[in-house]
Amino acid sequence: MAASQRNEAYDFSLFEERESRVIRMPEKKKEKKVQKASAVEGYLRAFLLVVAAAVALSVVGYMVYCKMTLSELGDQLVNAKAELTLADSEFIRLQTDLQEKMATRNIEEQAKALGMERPQANQIEYVVINDTDKVEVAQPSQEKGFFESIFDTIASWLS
Repeated sequence: MAASQRNEAYDFSLFEERESRVIRMPEKKKEKKVQKASAVEGYLRAFLLVVAAAVALSVVGYMVYCKMTLSELGDQLVNAKAELTLADSEFIRLQTDLQEKMATRNIEEQAKALGMERPQANQIEYVVINDTDKVEVAQPSQEKGFFESIFDTIASWLS
C-alpha cells in the first residue's frame, strides 16, 4: 500500500518533440555520389545476376546430361541382357543337339549305315607285353659345356 500512496509526478518533457541537430549537406553533392554509387552497384548486381544464371543453367545442363547418360546405360544393359538370354538359349540348344548326336543309339545307327558291325572273336588280337619294366640310366657326359670351358680357360689364365 505504501507504493500506491507515493506522490511522484511524471516528467512529460521527455515526450515532447525536440529540434533535430542533424546538419544537412548540400543536395547537389549528395546526388552525384548516389548516382555514381548506384551505377557501380547496378553493374555489380547485373554481373552477379548473370553469374548466378550461368551457374543455375550449368547445374540444370549437368543434371540433364547425367539423366541422358543414365538412360543410355540402362538401354545398353537391357540390350546386353537380351543378348545373354539369346546366347543362353542357343547354348542349351547346342547342348541338346550334342547329347542327341552322342547318344549310343545314334552312334550305332550311324555305324550300321556306314557298314560297320561289332567285332567278332576272330578279329580280336591281343598284344603281349613283358611283365617287368626296365629302366636305363643315362651315363653323365664327360664333355664340358661352352660356359664351363670358358670358365676353365679363364681360371687357367689366372693361376
